[in-house]
Amino acid sequence: MENKALLLAFCVATLLRAADCGIFPKELPRCNSGDSQCLPGVITQVLRSVKDGNPAINVPAFEPLYVPEVNIVQGPETRIPISMNFKDVKMYGISNAVITKAMGFERDPKTSKFEIHASIPKLMMISKYKVEGRVLILPISGSGKANLTLDNVDVKFKFAPTVTEKNGKHFLQIPPNKVKLIFDISRLHLKLDNLFNGNQALGENMNQFLNENWQPIFQELKPAVRQTLINLLGIVINSVFDKLPYEDMFLDTDIDSMLCAKFPNDIKKCNYGDSKCIINFINDIFEKNYQGLPGIGLPSIDPIRIEKMDLIQGEKSPVNIALHFRDITFSGLSKAKVYKATGFSRNPQGDKIDIRFKAPKIAIQGPYKSKGRVLLLPVSGNGFCNMTLENVDFHMKLLMKSVERNGKIFMQIDKTKFNFETTRIYFYFTNLFNGNKELGDNMNSFLNENWKDILREMKASIIDGFGSVFKAIFSNVLNNFPYSEMFLN
Repeated sequence: MENKALLLAFCVATLLRAADCGIFPKELPRCNSGDSQCLPGVITQVLRSVKDGNPAINVPAFEPLYVPEVNIVQGPETRIPISMNFKDVKMYGISNAVITKAMGFERDPKTSKFEIHASIPKLMMISKYKVEGRVLILPISGSGKANLTLDNVDVKFKFAPTVTEKNGKHFLQIPPNKVKLIFDISRLHLKLDNLFNGNQALGENMNQFLNENWQPIFQELKPAVRQTLINLLGIVINSVFDKLPYEDMFLDTDIDSMLCAKFPNDIKKCNYGDSKCIINFINDIFEKNYQGLPGIGLPSIDPIRIEKMDLIQGEKSPVNIALHFRDITFSGLSKAKVYKATGFSRNPQGDKIDIRFKAPKIAIQGPYKSKGRVLLLPVSGNGFCNMTLENVDFHMKLLMKSVERNGKIFMQIDKTKFNFETTRIYFYFTNLFNGNKELGDNMNSFLNENWKDILREMKASIIDGFGSVFKAIFSNVLNNFPYSEMFLN
């Protein structure tokens, strides 16, 4: 009788665990808890992926984000005593946010701190509005359509959640009084139609006045706007926290996913250390699955979207320059061919993996900022960049280690060594020297004529950038499955 009871309990527990497997969507990437290097990029990627909503984790569509009503009210004691009512609000631009920093998010949510820094290039709000009051010294009234656009929104968001436990899992909620939000913008644009009952002259003058005096207006309304943002963030984030256990958000705390993880049956496995098979496997991914394989946690590799990459050379180098790239694409890997892959032995502890592959062309494209000197010439700019490398030979060495999680062995990267060679690199930068075409054309010609010297000086910085990208891709796959699940024997 006792054995039957134990068997029944085991079966029930197994069924419950099976029902829980995969509560966090497999197509979305995750990090280990507290990984401040991984979290910013992954949160940014998730924002891009779920902008149309994701019922599995209770995320509503937020591009645009629909808000039924927003009220901003300032009392008579302020410089801008005003009542503004916005209805049928649509907010555009949230999915373009770039998470620049994520601190905390440790294993234990009761003791962890939570802080996120984000940058949004443009946030636009379109709605119906009603307004009554005074702006600085002028009366204002009207109702109609409104367009408020904020440029370069920088947000710092801290919160202290309440934590409740259900069935051995922790669920978070963010009370509005436990949130600290600091934000700033570089510009505010306002357009209010039908001011003063449609008086066109008064309306145009008021819109001009609002835009010319946007800074004092923004500073005065900032506390009310801050509280509105806190309320909106709370609604969206709490809807996710209400459904998704904290443990399921991270690789190293999601016990159910660790125990349930199975390497997809439709992907051919290799034997341990079978170099020929592993080469064919990676080449197959490059050629046929470069858009990503959610089943193994592999994101798109052609193009690879990189939120941030900085190439910085010190003062002692002949190429003393700081190049800052944002939202760039790294393309060309779908044409790459692996010609060497060793390692992947049965025991991952101390395993030495050596992968070499060639790509006919690699292009890095996107917005840039630069300042410094190249050889003897000063260079500065802020525009679009295209750096194209031909016949690129990549060499990646990895020293691995094994990590045990709940009785399963996972492989992790302990140390990396990365290098590459190329037969040619082409540079093209727009808007150098504040758009001076003659100086810009001359500098682009100079860069391309002296590409070997420039590459030699900048190679270490480029290696760091490339190496970080490939390490992140490789790590995401390894973190998804126990090591033994990836091989036949």
